[in-house]
Amino acid sequence: MRTFQLAGVEVPRIGLGTNRLTTASEHVAFVREAVAEGVRHIDTAHLYSGGDSERAIGEALSGVREDVLVATKGGYRPGEGQPEALNAQIEQSLRSLGTDVIGLYYLHRVDPETPLEESLGAIKEYADRGSIRNIGLSEVGIEQIERARQIVPIAPCRTATASPTASTTRSSTTASARGSRSWRTSHCAGRGGREWRKPRGASG
Repeated sequence: MRTFQLAGVEVPRIGLGTNRLTTASEHVAFVREAVAEGVRHIDTAHLYSGGDSERAIGEALSGVREDVLVATKGGYRPGEGQPEALNAQIEQSLRSLGTDVIGLYYLHRVDPETPLEESLGAIKEYADRGSIRNIGLSEVGIEQIERARQIVPIAPCRTATASPTASTTRSSTTASARGSRSWRTSHCAGRGGREWRKPRGASG
């Protein structure tokens, strides 16, 4: 399978989205089976299934984490971009995923109630202490990307698209159980990009 670089990691173009993943045994087994079949990028978020998505991934990846890039997100709702709120969500994500280091952490949305610089400053503190390896952004514009890059190196950016396209080089699809909305994740510096489709049972 062809691969591409995501947050400095070489991963196959097919990843796994987990919006509706729960801690049910069959869902944990599903993640393990996906990894056994070669999936090396799993996308989740603090809010997915009330935290069950992260907990299921943590259980499924116990003992096999080293070669799997897990991307999670925090700060989705207004007010959740405040440093204290993000700190709490990051700590919960670390516990739920059962890890000391998150490979890729996205600011899920820019908080209308909090300066972007403050939100990213909170995430950067975790990167500085080694608890987050790479930082990404979701649903942002060029001006926000430029502001963000003054604070911290930004890996990928996620933007919603109406449907997948075949025109992008370095593209990838995230497959899940239900849902058809698509996301494009690309290097914020404008290099490359990837398409992904949420799995049935997962969304973004």
